[in-house]
Amino acid sequence: HLMNWALNNLSAIIWSTEWQKNIFMEPYGLTGQKHFIVENYYGPKIPSKESVGKNFIAATRKLKWKNIPILERVFQEKEVIDSGASLDTKTVSHEQFLTKLNSSYAVIIASLGDISPNTILDAIQRNKPFILTKENGLYDRIKDIGIFVDPQDPKDIAEKVIWLSDLTNYKGQKERVRSFTFTHTWEDIAGEYMAIYDSIR
Repeated sequence: HLMNWALNNLSAIIWSTEWQKNIFMEPYGLTGQKHFIVENYYGPKIPSKESVGKNFIAATRKLKWKNIPILERVFQEKEVIDSGASLDTKTVSHEQFLTKLNSSYAVIIASLGDISPNTILDAIQRNKPFILTKENGLYDRIKDIGIFVDPQDPKDIAEKVIWLSDLTNYKGQKERVRSFTFTHTWEDIAGEYMAIYDSIR
């Protein structure tokens, strides 16, 4: 009730993705509100290291909707083990995570939903291929460079991990990520917020 009151008594609502906005529209009756989208930060490319093995980074908070148990079962399957793929779900500080990401093989997020996963944006900055849940808010922006999975289908996840573990497929996917040059700087974001403020005051 408090959330409903707050959302319906704002001058405007800013969302990070259209997908996020659409989730809230009907339950909270927000058709009469002013809505704006300000995307997350997309930084310039950062040099990264080649991975030694085929380590898939999936470090995240221990929340049920992050779907880690299914991921762990997938990486215990014989076909996945035979592909050389390994899973890293250890939670570390953000600085340590970025260091680990810098020398990783790929990133995998198979959560039940993810509005605008910054981990994927960190991976893109470093030209790291990624597997992402199809239930996400970034799809329209990154649909041409990502591999998407049904988070409730272990077979689908396993098949995509095995596919990406093939070095030929991996090189092609890495080149797709490398070709992504869109940036959205903090200056861009600040400017968009100021423009929204000017438009509603």
